Amino acid sequence: SSGINAEYGGVITTGVLTAALLAGFDPALTLTYIRVLGVPGAIAAFLLSSFLMHTLFTYQQHKRHADFPQPPRDTFFDGNWPTLKAAQSKNQLFDKFGEWVDTYGQTILFWRQYSPKYFTADPDIVRSMLTEISIFTKFKFIPNRSLFGQRMTGTSSFLT
Repeated sequence: SSGINAEYGGVITTGVLTAALLAGFDPALTLTYIRVLGVPGAIAAFLLSSFLMHTLFTYQQHKRHADFPQPPRDTFFDGNWPTLKAAQSKNQLFDKFGEWVDTYGQTILFWRQYSPKYFTADPDIVRSMLTEISIFTKFKFIPNRSLFGQRMTGTSSFLT
């Protein structure tokens, strides 16, 4: 233990302190945890608390959107992502969405890990999204600004 602390203690302690400070913890409390638990114990406690917080957040997200029509999630943490990746690798992604729309309705919710995503095949909703642009929030950063090979420009649309 003393060999590890002597050789890596400064780096590990700095890393734990940095992670704890970025997470919003009190530095004095963090130092107390390191003194009481030791560096490996403090790292383990930090990782465990991070996992528990992520699990609670994911559970709250699932509970918040439980009433919306959606296919069953593959796993608690990955949501529908494994199914979508498998369908995409076989060039059957739109077939999968079509299957879900047939089963669960024209507007569905699916999960990409802990993040809910909405998919709609309802032409009225799509029309209102494209024409009533003032009611939708504009994203500041959209990585791909092309639609059907045409570059989208303008300042009013939520798409650009």
